Amino acid sequence: GLNIRETGYSNAIPYFFAAIVKFGAGPITDKLAHITERIRLILFALLPQITMAFGYLVMSMTSHVIIAQVAYTISVVLAGLNVIGMVKCAQIVAEKHLTLIMAVISMSSWVSAFILPIVIGIICPTNSHSEWSRFYLYVAIFVILTNLPFPFLARVSGRKRVVPETKF
Repeated sequence: GLNIRETGYSNAIPYFFAAIVKFGAGPITDKLAHITERIRLILFALLPQITMAFGYLVMSMTSHVIIAQVAYTISVVLAGLNVIGMVKCAQIVAEKHLTLIMAVISMSSWVSAFILPIVIGIICPTNSHSEWSRFYLYVAIFVILTNLPFPFLARVSGRKRVVPETKF
């Protein structure tokens, strides 16, 4: 229900606020020393994803433009916090292999951005409200299912490496 100019602004504004939140949240995670590192990582990695899934659920159930915009804005702004939890966790666990992990994360983001328009074309061929509602519902379910294991698998220490024996 928005024209092209309104769509551009309504898409840009959440990313502007997301950048501000990311800059502020990094130092905040360091100041939360009274909370264990594992809980902080889970909090900053999982909470944004659950909030994003909730935002997509709201968008799937509403036809009101303002409600959808608010849900979208909150989803994008808080999804930016996921980077803080994910990168910190990768740094701790991957140690010297962080560059490889970050390359894989970047590549998966690129593949997602490449495939997403194709998936949207398949799920939303006529661009109707019901098709977009179904798409947002699928995304919300996907986000929830792929993030459920994280709290159980998250670690705050690197794996114990096998150190080869030195021969004298």
